[in-house]
Amino acid sequence: MLKKGFTLSEVLITLVIIGIIAGLTVPVLIQHHKRVQTAAKLKKTYSAIAQAVKLAETEHGVPSYELSHMGSHSGYAYWENNIEKYLPAGERQTYECNDSSCYSLWYLNDGTGLFLQGGWTSSGYVVYTIDTNGSKGPNRAGRDRFQISILADKQAFDEYPNKKLETIMPYMINERLKQTTPITREDLLSDCKNYPGTCLALIMN
Repeated sequence: MLKKGFTLSEVLITLVIIGIIAGLTVPVLIQHHKRVQTAAKLKKTYSAIAQAVKLAETEHGVPSYELSHMGSHSGYAYWENNIEKYLPAGERQTYECNDSSCYSLWYLNDGTGLFLQGGWTSSGYVVYTIDTNGSKGPNRAGRDRFQISILADKQAFDEYPNKKLETIMPYMINERLKQTTPITREDLLSDCKNYPGTCLALIMN
């Protein structure tokens, strides 16, 4: 006895269902893949910068907050004089300089952009921005731009007496650094939603 095959309408319905499922799942998979790639690139760049800071400290025999005073008191000079030479060479474009600071976009060999903005934060840290895809969009905090902090002034020890301060760490809001209770993942998730520039702390957690 011959088995009955699928009718054309059954095949078409099956294809439509497969198409709907693919339309729902493929974008999610692509977005997840992008997030994994972004996280991997951030961790690689963060590690390279941390290593560069350590090498600069070893070269001069002083901690990072003393390195910051070797030259002009600006975040740009701190980077240019002490850190840049220990990172993979790349293209540097200076956007603007004035009497007190400079603003520059500097690229690593892998295309990662680093936005260097002169001047310290009120907490004794200098903040730099990592742009995971360089000049490409969307150029938005929490999407492809994430901030790191480097300890650049002793005042941070007075500002956060309850914290074990790191030479380099993901940027956090001052209220979080002053927090006396342990910082939880829920805290970091809340900060990432409200202050996208802090999302690196969540990714590195």
